[in-house]
This record gives sequence, C-alpha cells and structure tokens, in this order.
Amino acid sequence: MANTDTILIVASNLQLRRALYDLLVMHLTQHCIVLASSDSAAIHLAQGREFQALIVDLDIPRGGGLERIRRLRAACPSTPLVALGLEEGEMYMTAATDAGATDYVAKGTLSSQLILTLGKAIPICIHRQ
Repeated sequence: MANTDTILIVASNLQLRRALYDLLVMHLTQHCIVLASSDSAAIHLAQGREFQALIVDLDIPRGGGLERIRRLRAACPSTPLVALGLEEGEMYMTAATDAGATDYVAKGTLSSQLILTLGKAIPICIHRQ
C-alpha cells in the first residue's frame, strides 16, 4: 500500500527523532511522519510502502553514517533522502551526496534549513501555524 504523503525519519537518538517529528508535524500538517530507530527498522517499513522523503541522521553508534545512506538508498532508490550531519561544509555535503543522499543539512541549521531542503527535494505544501 503506497502513501506518498509519508516521510520517514531514521535516527538512532530518541531525542532527535522526537525533535524532528515535532518540527515536521508543525510545518507539514498534511503529511504522515513515521519514525525508525535503525536501518533495519527503516528497511522493514519501506517494504510495500512508498515514502515521499527519508530524513536520515548520520550520527549513529559505532559510526557508519555514510553506509547508512547506502543501505537506505538501496532499499528506496527513487525516494529523496536528506542526510543530517553534525558538521557544516561542502566536504560533508559531497560525502553524503556521493553515498546517495539527495541533500545534506547540518544539525546546527536544522529547523529552518530542513524545511527548505525538503521543499527543494519533494513537492510539498508547507502550512505554517
């Protein structure tokens, strides 16, 4: 069953998942926001479901953020994937996009930049309260 108004957040950190959820629910009122705490949970959720976008945290225990992008890109090859990283800069954006991300957002610019980046990556209607 496809639901193209669904955005998947993949983040190991519970506080980050909650913050991202709250941010998106506030700005994207017409979308369903789904949370996954691991790559395997995200891949399981992607089976039989189409997401409009993936928001993927690169800061995972024991490293491997770029590998996370590769695994999720393989599971959802045509879905826009926005990577979230700790650092700002072209080097980090290039590494993420080379691994398969559609775009990269530094966590320090998260609230405003993430919504703008999603707006570029997917055709969404942003409703502000």
